[in-house]
Amino acid sequence: MNSSFTISKLYRDYGVGLFADASLLFNMSNCQACPVKEDPIIDLRDPPVRYLVIGDYPGLEEHQGRRLFIGPAGRFLRELLTKEGIDDDNVAFLNAFLCYGAHNRINHNNPVYYCQPRILYYIAYYNPEVIICMGRHACGVLEIPNQDLYDKPTAYRLETPWFKAYLVATINPALYLRNKWSDVLYKNILMAVRLAKCLGDYDCPTIESVSIGFPDNVQETRPRGITCNMNEGY
Repeated sequence: MNSSFTISKLYRDYGVGLFADASLLFNMSNCQACPVKEDPIIDLRDPPVRYLVIGDYPGLEEHQGRRLFIGPAGRFLRELLTKEGIDDDNVAFLNAFLCYGAHNRINHNNPVYYCQPRILYYIAYYNPEVIICMGRHACGVLEIPNQDLYDKPTAYRLETPWFKAYLVATINPALYLRNKWSDVLYKNILMAVRLAKCLGDYDCPTIESVSIGFPDNVQETRPRGITCNMNEGY
């Protein structure tokens, strides 16, 4: 991530007034400077929601249909969520890149430089209890470590000035489809969905908090993973 544009920097540049009114975030995205110049694909629904899924970027089907998670990976995920007891009425969807083609036309070292403030706005708008980040860009938009995504999903208690939620980080479902339906990758996604479900049902152990976006003198608590009995029925 570009260290010159982070959640912490938003505080330093705009002060506590930004925290008091999350709507100020909406117009802070660098859409005018973005090289993509497409219309953001925002599939809004009424808040609040219990679960918010953040993917990496919209695909061609999403671009053409102006809805999120309707391509092959999205349909796979929606079916899995329903199968595991997470009703579609309780879920909203976002992407770390708001526009189609952005992941190919923006420097991957700066994955959320243009979209981050508006993503934060939408998260505050939905005020979810559980966020499921699927992929490295989705983790990057919330500045969450993603180096262990291939190993197992990890859960955090995320606290920001605009919202507080549990967060589950896992791989992008498209990776599973591209790798010939790998059992290992499927189990990773399945465990993440089951972990999100138990967090949404308040049926998990206490999770250590991660504080982001606060002034620099507020100590950040480093995350640790939790374990949950999610392998039954796999």
